[in-house]
Amino acid sequence: MMKQPNSILRLSQWWQNASSRERSLVLTAILVLSLYLGSELFTWATTSRERLLKNVPKTEMKLKQIQEAVNEMSKLKSEPVLVPPRNDTLLNIVKISIQSHGLNVTVAQSGNELLMKGSVNFNALIEWLAIVQKDYALRIQRMKITRENEGTMVNLSLIQFEEV
Repeated sequence: MMKQPNSILRLSQWWQNASSRERSLVLTAILVLSLYLGSELFTWATTSRERLLKNVPKTEMKLKQIQEAVNEMSKLKSEPVLVPPRNDTLLNIVKISIQSHGLNVTVAQSGNELLMKGSVNFNALIEWLAIVQKDYALRIQRMKITRENEGTMVNLSLIQFEEV
């Protein structure tokens, strides 16, 4: 037979020697304590649930943003890296690009700057600049535009490209 620890043995003897009133008081105290602990546990569970329900949409939105960032990163990794053209080929690339987009301007190079003269439709110019940035990794650093008459035509006087 297994030997019981001393404290359990003493508790068992006390319980057997206790009167029925003492036993009922102890059982009532245990019941009240159990109800209190149960209510505290229930309160904690409901407040935690409310907190989680409030935070789940924010967390889901963050997760969606992270997933979109990961998708964009994997897409960018699969795209070839654009190398900006050297200065000697920049003029040729810009001339060919301007001709293929039907812009009526003349282009000359002065150092790192391209001098463009002529009148073009502003929307067509913006579309061309977006294509040059996307395809050749070039971006406008400085550009002077003067408006002609009341139309949407612009007169370019200087465009300076920089590497993206």
